[in-house]
Amino acid sequence: IILFISTIAAGPRATSVYGRTKYEAENLIVSRGGSALVSGLVEDAEPGSAYASFLRLAGGDTLRFRFVPDTYRFYPVSVEDFLRQISLFIDLEPGKHGAFRCFAPGGVPAAAYFRRLDPNPDAWRLPIPLPWRLIYLLARICPPIGPIRRIREKVLTFLYRDVERLDSLPALEPQETSHAR
Repeated sequence: IILFISTIAAGPRATSVYGRTKYEAENLIVSRGGSALVSGLVEDAEPGSAYASFLRLAGGDTLRFRFVPDTYRFYPVSVEDFLRQISLFIDLEPGKHGAFRCFAPGGVPAAAYFRRLDPNPDAWRLPIPLPWRLIYLLARICPPIGPIRRIREKVLTFLYRDVERLDSLPALEPQETSHAR
């Protein structure tokens, strides 16, 4: 059994080096009879994780960040679901291989996701819009030089989504369409 852990940042038109590399590796492994598990945002609150950063943003004292327009989607997966999906590969029937998703189809709109993470959603906070399409466009046209290179790569990796590809990936087991806790 060969299992490659891929990411929603991977895709044929990925704009980050990370996304393109993951996509190429995923295709190589699948073409040789292996499988790839395409993971969304693993909800692990360990310090330094992306999820921990979103928890801090959602529960901030004075500011409420929101993606505008609200078309940006998160593809969360709990640690438990992620590990369960990995364990399913052990029992995968012979000959069945390919790329599979371990997140609910369609994702979760950013506003709904941040509301879910907010420990005090009714508290008033100054709304700060994050124009994600503009941020993505600026990152794409920004030259990858000097200290900007690392930030640019992270923005391109985080904001890229090939929604058609993500929605077309099969799951190893049925998953909920809403990711509620």
